[in-house]
Amino acid sequence: MEQVKLKGEGVIERISRIRVRKRCELCDGVAKYKHTYLLEGMRNNPASSAYCKDDCSWCEDAAIFTCGSCKPETPGGHVQGSRFECSDRFAHIFLEWENIDGEDEYHKMVKAVDAVCDLIGESEGVTGLHLNGDIATWGELLRGGAFEEWLSALSDVIGERGRRNAIQDQKAQA
Repeated sequence: MEQVKLKGEGVIERISRIRVRKRCELCDGVAKYKHTYLLEGMRNNPASSAYCKDDCSWCEDAAIFTCGSCKPETPGGHVQGSRFECSDRFAHIFLEWENIDGEDEYHKMVKAVDAVCDLIGESEGVTGLHLNGDIATWGELLRGGAFEEWLSALSDVIGERGRRNAIQDQKAQA
Protein backbone atom coordinates (compact mmCIF):
# COMPACT_ATOMS: atom_id res chain seq x y z
CA MET A 1 0.00 0.00 0.00
CA GLU A 2 1.39 3.40 -1.02
CA GLN A 3 1.90 5.87 1.79
CA VAL A 4 0.03 9.15 1.30
CA LYS A 5 2.10 12.27 1.94
CA LEU A 6 0.35 14.62 4.30
CA LYS A 7 0.30 18.36 3.67
CA GLY A 8 3.09 19.87 5.74
CA GLU A 9 4.93 16.56 6.16
CA GLY A 10 8.68 17.03 5.93
CA VAL A 11 8.51 20.78 6.52
CA ILE A 12 11.48 21.99 8.50
CA GLU A 13 11.03 24.81 10.99
CA ARG A 14 13.97 26.70 12.37
CA ILE A 15 13.23 28.70 15.48
CA SER A 16 15.60 31.27 16.91
CA ARG A 17 15.08 32.42 20.46
CA ILE A 18 16.81 34.77 22.83
CA ARG A 19 16.86 34.61 26.61
CA VAL A 20 15.65 37.85 28.12
CA ARG A 21 15.28 39.06 31.69
CA LYS A 22 11.81 39.08 33.19
CA ARG A 23 10.27 42.49 33.73
CA CYS A 24 8.83 44.14 36.82
CA GLU A 25 5.10 43.48 36.76
CA LEU A 26 4.37 46.86 38.34
CA CYS A 27 6.47 49.28 36.24
CA ASP A 28 7.94 47.14 33.41
CA GLY A 29 11.50 47.83 34.61
CA VAL A 30 14.12 45.08 34.74
CA ALA A 31 13.21 42.48 37.38
CA LYS A 32 15.51 42.30 40.37
CA TYR A 33 13.34 40.21 42.74
CA LYS A 34 10.90 37.35 42.54
CA HIS A 35 8.43 37.35 45.43
CA THR A 36 6.56 34.10 46.05
CA TYR A 37 3.36 33.68 48.01
CA LEU A 38 1.61 30.69 49.55
CA LEU A 39 -2.04 30.16 50.29
CA GLU A 40 -2.99 30.68 53.92
CA GLY A 41 -2.76 27.43 55.86
CA MET A 42 -0.54 26.11 53.09
CA ARG A 43 0.62 22.89 54.80
CA ASN A 44 -2.96 21.81 55.49
CA ASN A 45 -4.51 23.21 52.30
CA PRO A 46 -4.66 20.68 49.43
CA ALA A 47 -4.88 23.56 46.94
CA SER A 48 -1.41 24.78 47.99
CA SER A 49 1.87 23.62 46.45
CA ALA A 50 3.21 23.40 50.03
CA TYR A 51 0.52 20.95 51.15
CA CYS A 52 2.00 18.34 53.54
CA LYS A 53 5.57 19.54 52.94
CA ASP A 54 8.14 20.17 55.64
CA ASP A 55 10.25 22.53 53.52
CA CYS A 56 8.16 24.96 51.53
CA SER A 57 10.91 27.47 50.69
CA TRP A 58 10.73 26.54 46.98
CA CYS A 59 6.94 26.26 46.86
CA GLU A 60 4.75 28.97 45.39
CA ASP A 61 1.06 29.46 44.81
CA ALA A 62 1.51 32.94 43.35
CA ALA A 63 4.52 35.01 42.35
CA ILE A 64 5.40 38.48 41.17
CA PHE A 65 8.60 39.90 39.70
CA THR A 66 9.62 43.40 40.72
CA CYS A 67 12.42 45.89 40.23
CA GLY A 68 14.27 47.23 43.25
CA SER A 69 11.96 50.24 43.59
CA CYS A 70 8.47 48.76 43.40
CA LYS A 71 6.94 47.13 46.49
CA PRO A 72 4.44 44.37 45.77
CA GLU A 73 1.27 43.80 47.73
CA THR A 74 0.52 40.34 49.09
CA PRO A 75 -2.36 38.84 47.11
CA GLY A 76 -5.56 38.22 49.08
CA GLY A 77 -5.72 34.85 50.80
CA HIS A 78 -1.94 34.43 50.62
CA VAL A 79 1.03 34.84 52.91
CA GLN A 80 4.52 35.85 51.88
CA GLY A 81 6.73 32.93 50.89
CA SER A 82 10.27 33.47 49.64
CA ARG A 83 12.08 36.31 47.92
CA PHE A 84 14.74 35.52 45.35
CA GLU A 85 17.25 38.13 44.26
CA CYS A 86 18.50 38.09 40.69
CA SER A 87 21.90 36.40 40.46
CA ASP A 88 23.68 33.80 38.35
CA ARG A 89 22.51 31.17 40.83
CA PHE A 90 18.88 32.04 40.03
CA ALA A 91 19.32 32.87 36.33
CA HIS A 92 16.84 30.12 35.42
CA ILE A 93 14.19 31.99 37.41
CA PHE A 94 14.83 35.43 35.92
CA LEU A 95 15.42 34.53 32.28
CA GLU A 96 12.81 33.38 29.79
CA TRP A 97 12.92 32.43 26.12
CA GLU A 98 11.46 34.82 23.58
CA ASN A 99 11.19 34.10 19.86
CA ILE A 100 13.13 36.46 17.64
CA ASP A 101 10.74 38.38 15.40
CA GLY A 102 12.86 37.89 12.27
CA GLU A 103 11.90 34.24 12.28
CA ASP A 104 8.41 35.20 11.19
CA GLU A 105 9.92 36.32 7.88
CA TYR A 106 11.86 33.06 7.61
CA HIS A 107 8.70 31.01 8.15
CA LYS A 108 6.87 33.07 5.53
CA MET A 109 9.62 32.31 3.01
CA VAL A 110 9.55 28.59 3.83
CA LYS A 111 5.78 28.53 3.36
CA ALA A 112 6.12 30.42 0.06
CA VAL A 113 8.67 27.91 -1.25
CA ASP A 114 6.45 25.02 -0.14
CA ALA A 115 3.49 26.62 -1.94
CA VAL A 116 5.51 26.97 -5.17
CA CYS A 117 6.69 23.35 -4.85
CA ASP A 118 3.07 22.24 -4.45
CA LEU A 119 2.11 24.34 -7.50
CA ILE A 120 4.89 22.70 -9.55
CA GLY A 121 3.62 19.28 -8.51
CA GLU A 122 0.07 20.11 -9.56
CA SER A 123 0.68 21.91 -12.89
CA GLU A 124 2.56 21.60 -16.21
CA GLY A 125 4.34 24.94 -16.21
CA VAL A 126 3.81 28.63 -16.89
CA THR A 127 1.58 29.83 -19.73
CA GLY A 128 2.56 33.04 -21.52
CA LEU A 129 6.14 33.14 -20.29
CA HIS A 130 7.52 33.01 -23.84
CA LEU A 131 4.95 35.64 -24.93
CA ASN A 132 3.74 33.27 -27.66
CA GLY A 133 1.02 31.33 -25.82
CA ASP A 134 3.16 28.20 -25.38
CA ILE A 135 3.52 26.56 -21.98
CA ALA A 136 7.00 26.87 -20.48
CA THR A 137 7.17 23.50 -18.72
CA TRP A 138 8.69 23.14 -15.29
CA GLY A 139 11.29 20.89 -16.91
CA GLU A 140 12.48 23.87 -18.95
CA LEU A 141 12.55 26.19 -15.96
CA LEU A 142 14.16 23.96 -13.34
CA ARG A 143 17.69 22.53 -13.16
CA GLY A 144 18.74 20.96 -16.46
CA GLY A 145 16.19 22.86 -18.54
CA ALA A 146 16.82 25.48 -21.23
CA PHE A 147 15.87 28.30 -18.83
CA GLU A 148 17.23 26.85 -15.59
CA GLU A 149 18.91 30.10 -14.55
CA TRP A 150 15.51 31.61 -13.76
CA LEU A 151 14.74 29.11 -11.02
CA SER A 152 18.14 27.59 -10.14
CA ALA A 153 17.85 28.49 -6.45
CA LEU A 154 14.37 26.94 -6.35
CA SER A 155 15.75 23.81 -8.04
CA ASP A 156 18.24 23.44 -5.19
CA VAL A 157 15.46 23.71 -2.61
CA ILE A 158 13.25 21.24 -4.48
CA GLY A 159 16.17 18.81 -4.73
CA GLU A 160 16.80 19.01 -0.98
CA ARG A 161 13.10 18.68 -0.25
CA GLY A 162 12.90 15.59 -2.49
CA ARG A 163 15.95 14.07 -0.77
CA ARG A 164 14.35 14.58 2.67
CA ASN A 165 11.07 13.07 1.46
CA ALA A 166 12.90 10.03 0.05
CA ILE A 167 14.68 9.52 3.37
CA GLN A 168 11.38 9.77 5.26
CA ASP A 169 9.73 7.34 2.84
CA GLN A 170 12.54 4.83 3.40
CA LYS A 171 12.18 5.16 7.17
CA ALA A 172 8.41 4.73 6.94
CA GLN A 173 8.76 1.56 4.88
CA ALA A 174 11.35 0.06 7.27
